[in-house]
Amino acid sequence: MIKDVRIAVLGGGVAGLHAAYLLAKAGVTPLLIEKEDSLGGLCSDHDRTTYRIERYYHHIFPTDTSLLELLDEMGLADDVMWRSGKTGFYFEGTFYDLNTPLDLLRFGPLNLIERIRLGVQTLRMRGELDWEHLDGVDAEHWLIATYGESIYRKMFRPLLLTKFGLSMDKASAAFVGGRLQARVGARGPGMVKERLGYIHGGFHRLIEAWKRGIEERGGHIATGADVRSLERSDTGFSIRVNIDGTEEVIRSDAVLNTLPIPLLLQLLSNPPSETRARLSRISYRAVLCLTIGLKRRLMPYYWLNILDEGLPFGGIIEHTNLVPENDYTGEHIVYIFRYLDTSDPWWTMDEARIRHEVLTGLERIFPDLSEEDVIWSALARDEYATPQFLTEYGDHMPRPRTDIEGLFMAGSFQVYPFSRNINNTIQASATAVDDVKAYLRWDGAGQG
Repeated sequence: MIKDVRIAVLGGGVAGLHAAYLLAKAGVTPLLIEKEDSLGGLCSDHDRTTYRIERYYHHIFPTDTSLLELLDEMGLADDVMWRSGKTGFYFEGTFYDLNTPLDLLRFGPLNLIERIRLGVQTLRMRGELDWEHLDGVDAEHWLIATYGESIYRKMFRPLLLTKFGLSMDKASAAFVGGRLQARVGARGPGMVKERLGYIHGGFHRLIEAWKRGIEERGGHIATGADVRSLERSDTGFSIRVNIDGTEEVIRSDAVLNTLPIPLLLQLLSNPPSETRARLSRISYRAVLCLTIGLKRRLMPYYWLNILDEGLPFGGIIEHTNLVPENDYTGEHIVYIFRYLDTSDPWWTMDEARIRHEVLTGLERIFPDLSEEDVIWSALARDEYATPQFLTEYGDHMPRPRTDIEGLFMAGSFQVYPFSRNINNTIQASATAVDDVKAYLRWDGAGQG
């Protein structure tokens, strides 16, 4: 491994890969360091030999302009397939469609006045929202003021509980408004069915394109490299890394961190107390995501929101209702997810028990589903799946340039108030890379 670099990028997920790619394009030779043996982070996949499928559900919105421009640059734009993604709600034992204005008028959980109010207020999300004001408002009060107590209780409260858990009462209205705005934007004029995209063959093609782009431009990638400490000195940074049981030290002029904030704090040697205090305010939620391959179709929906708090999961995504099952040798791919705190007993539950509990829950919703329908299953866990976007997050959201000279950050913790999707994450990476180049006095012609 190279031992002396201008810039080291910590983390080989989406943020790290894109940052290293942009640095390599600019002529800065980056070293990307990733703990796992494979790249991609939350975008990595299960390899089923005959096909590959992401460990967590992913899709592209028509409004994801930065991602679409990147795919065009990488020659993948023509391989993006666009489909209508049908959305449903499961409420008190009944399925309800919510995709068109006519579906809204038939939406059983709400009375007629509530249906009209839901439609009108959601359409208003197309306009500009006062993000600064909403940052200081909790989502519960804002949603009740916007939609009314009954709509909040029936629709939004279960969804907030799924995403935020015990922190639900502190959830940011700005973040929830950003999510609503994104979903409305995916529907286009007339609130038609949501239009979503997916890269034919899977997002591993994007990961491979990033890797190629870095290495072809002279960048370096080290996988299976566990960073143990990060120390600032007069000559830059000393990064202590463990590779196959052997410790090595890398010197770097600057560091761009894309790891979750708690992991960065564990690595830093004596950061300023104010920096530690500010960064320690960033909390995360974990996720469990069980992917199953079925012999048959489970439901007519791409995305089913669960409004029953008694079920052990917050949502079901049938991937092959967006991407044809023929791409997966005829198997029907379903994701079942549960966001949780690591204090939840489910976090330490073994995979066999989780599989049993999830399938039992699915059988409550789909009584004709049986164990014989399941071809395979695989569980993915991530302790730092999503930052908790709570009220006043904007006041302490980490900026790309930190108080520690030469240390920069990029990641999903900077996308607020919008969703932590690939598009918004690579925008955060691009902003951080601009700051890194300015710090290194890189003029874009390979000089600095």
